[in-house]
Order: sequence, then C-alpha cells, then structure tokens
Amino acid sequence: GYPPFYGDSDNQIFDSVRTGRFDFPSPDWDCISDAAKDFICCLLRKVPSTRLTASQALKHKWIKEQTEDDQPEKRRVHHGSAKSVTFKKFLGMQKLKKAALAHIATHLTQAEMGELGELFRSMDAEENGVITLREMDNALTNGGLNEDVRTELKKLREDLSLSGEDKVYWRDFLAAMMDKSVVMQEDKIRMAFDHFHKSEGNYLLFSDLVELFGGEAQAREIMGDVGADGDCRISYEDFRQLMTGSFSED
Repeated sequence: GYPPFYGDSDNQIFDSVRTGRFDFPSPDWDCISDAAKDFICCLLRKVPSTRLTASQALKHKWIKEQTEDDQPEKRRVHHGSAKSVTFKKFLGMQKLKKAALAHIATHLTQAEMGELGELFRSMDAEENGVITLREMDNALTNGGLNEDVRTELKKLREDLSLSGEDKVYWRDFLAAMMDKSVVMQEDKIRMAFDHFHKSEGNYLLFSDLVELFGGEAQAREIMGDVGADGDCRISYEDFRQLMTGSFSED
C-alpha cells in the first residue's frame, strides 16, 4: 500500500495532512467497496473528536463484513498493485534526488554559488556552519533580501518547520537555495551520477544505492523489492529526468 497523503515534495505532503485532503485514485480503488472507503474516511477525519474510536471502528459495517464466518473470501485484503509500487518508487526517487542535489551543492563554483555564501554567513550568528529557524526568521524580518531569495528562503523555512527540524546545515542550505538552472546543467547531473555509480556501465545498480544510503532498506524504496544480486537498475536517462523534474516509469 501507500500513504493516504502525498505530493511532489515534503511541503506538499504536509500541506495535504494539515488540510485533511486525500482521495481514492484509480485504478487502485476502482474495485474497493463504498463501505471500505467510508471506513477510511471515518478514520481520517480532520477533527480528532469526530474520528472513530477503536470500539466504534470494530462495529463499522466494513469490519463486520470482513469478519463474517460464512464469507472467508471477504477477509482477504488485496494490495501491491502496480500503482502502489510506482508511488513507493516515486518517494524513494525523491530521496535519491535530494542526495544528488546535496552532492552538486558541495561542488559549486564561487560564481554558481553567487550571493548564497554571503547570505549564509550573514545569518550564521554563531559561525558554526548551521542556521537555526530563529536566525532565518531574523533575516526574513530584517529585510534587505531580493524577492527571489526571500521566496526561496521562506519556502525552506516552512519545509524545516513542517518536518520538525530547527536548523539547516550549509550543504543542505545550498542544495535548497541554489539556482535551479545549475541543477539542469548536463555536466552537474553527470557528475552526481558518476559519483554514485561504482560499477561498470551507464547504470545505478542496487549495490550502488546500498553503498550510497548505507543499507538495503532505502535502496529498496528506490528500486523496489529486488534481490541482493541487483537485477534492477536506474539508467542515466532516468536519473537525468529525475533531476530535471520527472522520471520514466517502466
């Protein structure tokens, strides 16, 4: 399965959670009963006091239907559709993209970095390579920022707040704030790809992702449930499309 709230970024996902916005996408939910959908809606009501309690949930029509002794077939829950696999892959690919952005950020030239270095130093009151939410708020309040920088900084600040983080490191600051046209450059994308893939050929293998993220769990989020022999792979074209806004679905 997959989470009820989703979006193209952490910010959009948190926004969906905050507003209680979700749906039942096709084709996954086409054959799901209205009773099952109502059960989910009752559990995901935005106002906590209106949600079903555990005892109320056990008395819901759908639960009763699934536990009737004379209808064993109804007790089987089907999952793992092609779309749910694709969605899980999408979430994993976003982690790969973030790792690539961080790598690119650490290899920016002074010209590509522009005024970001000076901006970071002006906010880093303790000069420890870390900016806190308070320091970021001070920069936004005091003014002196051009509109583009202000917009990106506000977005970064909101992302941090929603994710529960209270600080951002220099490398992550650069990754979030750097000129997006830099990310689109072929040589930057190729640099990150070549850094990640350790095997021969023009592909990222399962073993490459295990080494990159330090374990199989996150590697499986990106490639799916594949064997340790790494029979799945990510082509450079898939990686390039990921970095420029999308990725191909096999």
